[in-house]
Amino acid sequence: MESADVDECMGALFSDETLSEEFASKVRVIFEAAVNAKIEDYSNEIHESYDEVIKEQMVDVVSNLSEKLDDYLNYVVTEWMEENELAVERGVKSDIAESFVDGIKSLFENHYIDVPNERYDVLDELFEANEQLQNQLNEQIEKNVDLFNELTSARAQEIFSESTQDLTDTQKEKFIDLAKNVSYEDEQSFAGKLHTLKENYFPVQPEGILTESVDTMLEEGTTPVTFNDSSMNAYVNHLANQMKHQKKSD
Repeated sequence: MESADVDECMGALFSDETLSEEFASKVRVIFEAAVNAKIEDYSNEIHESYDEVIKEQMVDVVSNLSEKLDDYLNYVVTEWMEENELAVERGVKSDIAESFVDGIKSLFENHYIDVPNERYDVLDELFEANEQLQNQLNEQIEKNVDLFNELTSARAQEIFSESTQDLTDTQKEKFIDLAKNVSYEDEQSFAGKLHTLKENYFPVQPEGILTESVDTMLEEGTTPVTFNDSSMNAYVNHLANQMKHQKKSD
């Protein structure tokens, strides 16, 4: 606490009192020490609380990234091994051939046996063909990942539509806003999250109450609210972009 602030507070507290200079000085020291101690306590509490929040957030971020990275790697490894088993076998054979030819070449050179360079051109051609095959493989993996994202987005849309079948148009609009930030890891967890939101925000009413509400609407001539398809499209696009960013961050 600044000295000027202490003097101002002391003046406000004892403006109507007549105090000796020595007593006022002692009170000033005690007051300043007490205030500074409190400030330090509050500051420490804030820093501890802040550090704890940061640690928790870091743990969550690391955990989420690890899970997403594991999912991505599992997909890549599985798809790659299933669809490119032949390429893997050829790559292994190429490595073995390279090692074998290098060994033969060194053996010949060590024993002063001359082998024309043209004979090694065949191996260079094999290496070039292997590199082209690897590039094609990488392109195919990228296409497979994009296709996987599209299929996931379509399945997420289907799950969402199933979850909103028994909701009114107004409830659907609100449900879309609530579900925009729901992450998609797999079908089961996504459906579970939507079900949780639906249970809490749109609990199922007893049949009698629902019938009564409908009858009341009919009697009052209430116009049904038309559901806006653009909202559903916006939600689906948002979900697709969210999954795409998740895959990229992984």
